[in-house]
Amino acid sequence: MLKNYEITFIIEPSYDEDKINKVVGGFTELIQSHGGSVDRTERMGKKRLAYAIGKRQYGYYVYTEVKLPGEAVAPLKRWFALSEDIFRHLVVFMTERDIKFKQITQEIYKKEMEQRNASTRPGGGGRGTRGGGGGGRRHHEEKQSTEA
Repeated sequence: MLKNYEITFIIEPSYDEDKINKVVGGFTELIQSHGGSVDRTERMGKKRLAYAIGKRQYGYYVYTEVKLPGEAVAPLKRWFALSEDIFRHLVVFMTERDIKFKQITQEIYKKEMEQRNASTRPGGGGRGTRGGGGGGRRHHEEKQSTEA
């Protein structure tokens, strides 16, 4: 039976695009050779690490969502441990409840972003603009009219 996992790993930051493609391709082949599938791969790019790891300040982050038999997790972790290209990894088992919660939160986030973007567009209610919508200028104009 296939189980859902989120797997994030950090690749050596000095690698070029070809070498990164080779590492990600090797990961995908490993998953498929154990009867799994990679549903989503997101290359997050080179990012600064929270703390130095072996004199490294940066790493190339890759996030994946995979379906994999439970017995294939141990060989996967061993592959990560033996790989010279990957210096950190995280494998998280996702229950059906976790997946539903993630979908709901993504939908809520998407709606909030659409509302926020709509309110900052011209003619979108005037909310969310910088500078308070020009309220200071009206006050100045009123002052001029009372002096004259």
